[in-house]
Amino acid sequence: MKKYVLLASAILAFASCANDSFTGSEEDARLAQGEKAISFGFDVPNATRAGGATAATALDNQFIVWGEKNESGGAAVAVPSTNSVFPNYQVNWVNLPHSTTSNTNGWEYVGYTHSNTSSTDDYQTNISPSLGVAQSIKYWDMNATNYVFTAVSALKNDIKTGKVQITKTNTAVSTKYLKGYQIVTTADADFEHLYFSDRIEMAPGTNPVTLNFRNVLAHIRVGIYETIPGYDVTAIKFYQTDGSTEFTTGSSAESIFGATVDNLKPGANTLTITYNDGSVNSTLENRPVVATSGARATTITLGQNFNTLSTSTIMAVTSAEPTWDNTSGAYTSVFPREGVTTDLTLKVKYTLYNQNSGETMDITGTAVVPGEYLQWKPNFKYTYIFKLTDDDLTPITFDAVQIETETGSIDFITTVDVPSITTYQNGTQVTSSNEYVASKPVYVVVNDGVALTVGTDAKLYTATVDPGFVEGITEASVANALANGEDGTGGSKVLTDASSNKLTVTPTASGTLTAFTSIAKEDSPTGETLTINGAKFTPTAGTIYVFEYKDSSDNLHYKVIKIAS
Repeated sequence: MKKYVLLASAILAFASCANDSFTGSEEDARLAQGEKAISFGFDVPNATRAGGATAATALDNQFIVWGEKNESGGAAVAVPSTNSVFPNYQVNWVNLPHSTTSNTNGWEYVGYTHSNTSSTDDYQTNISPSLGVAQSIKYWDMNATNYVFTAVSALKNDIKTGKVQITKTNTAVSTKYLKGYQIVTTADADFEHLYFSDRIEMAPGTNPVTLNFRNVLAHIRVGIYETIPGYDVTAIKFYQTDGSTEFTTGSSAESIFGATVDNLKPGANTLTITYNDGSVNSTLENRPVVATSGARATTITLGQNFNTLSTSTIMAVTSAEPTWDNTSGAYTSVFPREGVTTDLTLKVKYTLYNQNSGETMDITGTAVVPGEYLQWKPNFKYTYIFKLTDDDLTPITFDAVQIETETGSIDFITTVDVPSITTYQNGTQVTSSNEYVASKPVYVVVNDGVALTVGTDAKLYTATVDPGFVEGITEASVANALANGEDGTGGSKVLTDASSNKLTVTPTASGTLTAFTSIAKEDSPTGETLTINGAKFTPTAGTIYVFEYKDSSDNLHYKVIKIAS
């Protein structure tokens, strides 16, 4: 069983026991009882998210918080000033809840020297602005119009040595969503431990204040499996889109998976962090948005492990346990690429091997993934799985593009030929079950640049098979049944093998398959409305569906879609 490696977002909360009836200045608050203090704690509403010591470990036991009150649009806030409440305060995980009035859940900020000279805190020289004085306890000002908090965390040693330099945007900007950060990093900075929180705006005294930390990187990996009856896959090579130039790594010239994407630059990187304004999707408002300076388009290399395939080490035969490009399915880290619409096209050659006869065949094919399914987001994990099928022995198919986040997983299944057919169902992990689920729409997109016309170039069938039918239900056997089978009831086609076992392919009822021109944000893999043409249907449990597409040359292409019982 495949084990997912998911680093959940840390949930940090600023908790307080402030009395709602308390009003007055911050100076008045200093004289009030200890329970009026603003303290840092945890609120963990979702068990899948990390909190407490687990979150502290991910954040290297510290983060830098910016908090201001009376925030007005994109107005500047000076440091120091009456409104700069937490001017890049260092907050450390010390555990020991309630050891002070400012530490209710293990996090402490009071007493640390906010300077660049102390032997323990000299990393502050790479954080701007900084006060250079001891951090004092802070209390809620109930007369304030609002409070706004953001935070950043990196390895403490990376900040101390200047591998990560943090500058808070506290000058005047055109909108409050631009008051983020500029992060300058060296090539050897640890991006796996670079986190940014959502922006949180709140009324004074509101408890708890929850900050969701999100890692700056996206992560991708590749797996392959095959479903070709009677053959094993013992070698695979990927080519550039011209079909002749192999992707290579170093001087060894080994074939690998490669693609030109926004990857980590080999040199220094400058990251600009702003916040989503919610204009496209209100549910994404205040989430960090990462932009980088300079070109980052490089050819990433994946798939070194595929070179181990041989007649004694054959390719996997299930999407739940594919042959991974890296040992144990490890991910490769990349920068996000939100808003991308450019397709990913690869050409492939693989070797089929018959264990009984020793026969080998070299097969070629083309793989295309629609750009809308390549929009990598921070803190998301993507799994691309290629599926080799027996449909004319030419296509290679992406059979699960999985996105794992702190809130769940999203899978795509793509049968790739020319053109490719991509299927998707919100929230379903086909990499675990090899199946979609009933009663939720399945979206089908054909990467052919045209809108689908149901009944003309897009049709939907169901398929059933007797136990022991020699080929089972595959893209090739379905195509054979529709082309050569005998007429059955309800417009079906029936194919009978030498043992009298039958494969039956039947058209679905009118209205089962409908066209669409966009995927709504609540069903979208990115959380934003995707403008994309396709067709959709709501499946019945335990059914095997077959989608048929007829291209402009009247060639037929098929996709088998299995629904869990």
